[in-house]
Amino acid sequence: MLIHPKLAHLTAVEIQILVQEYYANVKVDTLINRFNISCTRGQFFKLLPQRLSGQTCPECATEMVFPRPSRNASLFVFEKQLHCPKCLKKPEILYKKRKLSPRPAKQLSDGASSKSLQNKHLTSNDLTIEQAIALQAVVAYSESNRRMTNARRVSGSRFLLLAPTAEYGKQLTLSLEDIGLLSPIEKDDNRSTSSSRINNQILVFGSRYEITEAVTQELIEDVQSRLLKFEWPDRWNDEICLVIFDLAFAEIKEFYMFCIRERNLPYVNEKRVTNLILNLLEDFSVAQCFHIIFRGAQSATDFMVRSNASPPYAINYLLSTCEKYAGRARASNKDLVPFTRNSNCPRSLISTILYSDVLKINDEGITTPILEVMS
Repeated sequence: MLIHPKLAHLTAVEIQILVQEYYANVKVDTLINRFNISCTRGQFFKLLPQRLSGQTCPECATEMVFPRPSRNASLFVFEKQLHCPKCLKKPEILYKKRKLSPRPAKQLSDGASSKSLQNKHLTSNDLTIEQAIALQAVVAYSESNRRMTNARRVSGSRFLLLAPTAEYGKQLTLSLEDIGLLSPIEKDDNRSTSSSRINNQILVFGSRYEITEAVTQELIEDVQSRLLKFEWPDRWNDEICLVIFDLAFAEIKEFYMFCIRERNLPYVNEKRVTNLILNLLEDFSVAQCFHIIFRGAQSATDFMVRSNASPPYAINYLLSTCEKYAGRARASNKDLVPFTRNSNCPRSLISTILYSDVLKINDEGITTPILEVMS
């Protein structure tokens, strides 16, 4: 069993008690103080020991471990699954894995058209967990629009949002298009606009899609049952980390874009923005990342006014401020106050399906560091 250096002053019995009390829902702050551990609440879970497996990772040769599920994730992590702590958990590796993952072909290997793929009888076993969650969100989105034209007012938000950002939303819809569950509608499409067709159409960030005939009621119920009862295919357990990571990254990116647009700052230095978000996700929750970015945006605005700096220079100042603020918080073991969701960046249906319906942790999905949520 690996022991983190910050727990090295504890005996084996004390570590065992620490773990037992953590799962007994004793407050993390209480455990940190009682056992004299130098860390923040967000860092605490990563210190808990994991059991070594004696097997090495085929990708990076790191010794693989059996995970210790977080108490927040205990509702959906029932089996001790072998994984590589380096390849599975680190945000930058998850990001690279997502970027390098090839999209499935839109046509069958025998050259059949995508229409044939749509007519294939699909079951939940044919979908990735991302596609399963995205399908549930698209169906909920479509049904809400069908039931009421004033869905915005009823939902308590200015609009009903499928996904946090256009980039992420289109990624989800393309994933469903790839497997034949959605079909894009071209702007000059003259197909019938009967009420039944309109009810099967959705608008995602300016692009129209039609829900295909492959989305049967049987498929919807099958996917929903498998998700909610945790009767997951084995690969879904491996894929869920990518879904959690993608959503966290998208929500932080959305908030960053809102902050710079509100201050009329340009979106430049995309690579550094990406690296900042990946860095923050190592230790902080999504809501704490909101806090850091907001502080950085405020400081950048003040700096631009005081120094008469150009907007691109102010962006560099913003990113540097966020990096320094996060560094100070880590060095001082300071727990940052998590922000609530901004009304201009409302909760998306993807977030609701994932955190409330599937994982059943609600807002802990953004107030808990994602490394703990993924465990």
